[in-house]
Amino acid sequence: MLNSLHPALTWRDQVLEVAGDHVTGELELDGRGLRLVPAYFCRQAPTLLADPGLPPVLVYPAEARPPAPAAAATPGAEAALADLLGATRASALRVLADGCTTTELGRRVGITISAASYHASILRSSGLVTSERNGTAVIHRLTVLGADLLGRRPAHS
Repeated sequence: MLNSLHPALTWRDQVLEVAGDHVTGELELDGRGLRLVPAYFCRQAPTLLADPGLPPVLVYPAEARPPAPAAAATPGAEAALADLLGATRASALRVLADGCTTTELGRRVGITISAASYHASILRSSGLVTSERNGTAVIHRLTVLGADLLGRRPAHS
């Protein structure tokens, strides 16, 4: 597995070898674990963070993940929305175009009520939805910004 993380890494005889412009060397684990940290901003080559008193850390360039099959099958703006917000949150935003309770949101998106509440709170803090208590239920609706993002008009209260 370590050999497949990056071309500059080689795992041989219980030793991790790193070859690169800014870091070259060997790391002997001596039975210690190795923490792997994928980093988006680590573009060129892996970096070893080694302190003899701490477990060693390998920071390596994270590759962009391919889009999920559902997002790939979704045309244009729908796929872009899923890329921007994540597939679940984009689905939640689309469901909220008609306004609904947290329980309905969870059922329609296929997630738990606590996950629906979490996604609604993120969308609310981003200014894309409003939430209003109605008895024991909370009704979520798109803001003008949320509707604009979906290319729709918000449902009226």
